Amino acid sequence: MQRNLIITLVLAIVFSCCSTPKNTAVVSAELKNALNNRTFTFEAQQVVPRDYRISQLFPNAGQIYHLNAGYEVKVRPDTLDVHLPFFGRAYQAPMDPTKGGIKFTSTDFDIKAGKDRKGNTELTFLPRDSREVQQMFLTVSASGYATLNIISYQKETINFYGIVQPK
Repeated sequence: MQRNLIITLVLAIVFSCCSTPKNTAVVSAELKNALNNRTFTFEAQQVVPRDYRISQLFPNAGQIYHLNAGYEVKVRPDTLDVHLPFFGRAYQAPMDPTKGGIKFTSTDFDIKAGKDRKGNTELTFLPRDSREVQQMFLTVSASGYATLNIISYQKETINFYGIVQPK
């Protein structure tokens, strides 16, 4: 009985190791197509508040906060839907405590696309109908890892790290 169990476990491990992962070229092509069509989702996994006073006194004192699922930026050709947390200094706080974080939906926005010197895709979002966010900079690598930098009218600049998935 134990022998059959051991053989079954060994075979299960061998077959699970032999499964082929998704080809990285296919993933890169899907991601490139999604970025060109403006149909993707940035899922934030980490956030880094940028307090310049602390970083000048202690260069290695930056803190990275790990986020739970659900914080994302959905980009569609006609809509920009942002739902992200905020850690840092707010120059003008909302009166309603449920309106914290960075939450807005924009239907009037511009997207400027380009490449950086490493070949990463750089997207600049300029929402015209948001009273909160001035600009958003998204840098996406070929593997799907991305950095989102948000410049706000009412809050300190903040960086998010995460992944971009075609959706």
